[in-house]
Amino acid sequence: MISPLRILMISPQFNPLTGGYERAAERLSRSLLARGHHVEVVAERRDSVWPKREEIEGLSVTRIWCVNRRRLHVATALSSLVFFLFLNGRKFDVFHVHQMGWAASVVVLCGWILSRPVALKLTSTEDLGINSLISDTLMARLQCRLHRNIDLCLATSDRAAREASRFGVSAENIKRIPNLLDTELFRPPDPESRVAVRRKLGVGEEFLAIAVSRLDPVKHYEMMIDAWEKFALEKEQVKLVIVGDGPVESELRERAAKSAACSSINFAGAVQDPAPWYQASDIFLLSSRLEGLSNSLMEALSSGLPIISTRISGSEDIIGETEAGALVEVGDSAAMAMELGRFHEDADLRLACASRARRYAEDHYSAPIVVEKIEAAYMRSIERKKTTSRNLKPSADQK
Repeated sequence: MISPLRILMISPQFNPLTGGYERAAERLSRSLLARGHHVEVVAERRDSVWPKREEIEGLSVTRIWCVNRRRLHVATALSSLVFFLFLNGRKFDVFHVHQMGWAASVVVLCGWILSRPVALKLTSTEDLGINSLISDTLMARLQCRLHRNIDLCLATSDRAAREASRFGVSAENIKRIPNLLDTELFRPPDPESRVAVRRKLGVGEEFLAIAVSRLDPVKHYEMMIDAWEKFALEKEQVKLVIVGDGPVESELRERAAKSAACSSINFAGAVQDPAPWYQASDIFLLSSRLEGLSNSLMEALSSGLPIISTRISGSEDIIGETEAGALVEVGDSAAMAMELGRFHEDADLRLACASRARRYAEDHYSAPIVVEKIEAAYMRSIERKKTTSRNLKPSADQK
């Protein structure tokens, strides 16, 4: 194990916000803390009722001032971030930022001035990924230049790594490392526990498919609902449960209500702990147009669920490597319906995919494995930054 590091996690959105990247940032922070490192999180204080500083189960969180209003938010948040970094940045060995864009641009600039390496995790791909920064405007060109000089680019999928390389990030600075996961929390249940959790959730003997995510347009739930209608129309004892809430919830509920299979589609809303839903289910569905590496996909794999997913970043790597499910093209509801029918009819197929899914999650997502990879990447970036800084200093003969 390496010597303890002082790590500044820069996650503009953080607890009590509970989206995918917020949860990933918190899990990583806690795991590094458990390994003996000093970790401090800096986030935006988007609500005045949130404390400026607090300890959340031993994790130090500082929330910087911002005006959470359109046209004021970015400028105020960035000015606060710059002030915080110049006041406190030298206390840390490495800056790890969880959101690309202006926040990352500012952190890279401050890291260069303070001689601190900066790690950036790419949270998505394509139109929502690093390519979204490319534009002909002067400010966009500035952002691109700063992002290309990142010390450590953490890509959660092959597609994200390829995009970063094409964007101009040095190949030696790109590391493919997934988010980490609590593989003990998200684990397959034993038969007795499965019966109990299904009973608690109001699930009987039916074939249960679930989807877990924020109800956002990019998740393309319309495709899933259409696929489910094609699959379920002539089936008995089948149920789809959509877990989560978000901006398109009312539209999706309306679409489901108009579906010929409406009686078999349920919305569970947002839940604090989705683990019981995974344990109760027979299969996991993902219909997104874009992803980096879906956190809910990781949770489903760790829970031992077969997967039917659109061919997107992350999913294509995992399903291709493991055969833990099936891939369909984005928007192809007929193909998803066909795969649902195939898995519904073949319990042995579900069992084989479930076993492969769980094994893959244990081998790739467990905290010790992921944290060791990140520690090694941090150390390499720190040493390279020190070497660069020494080379930039004039020698005695030059003075």
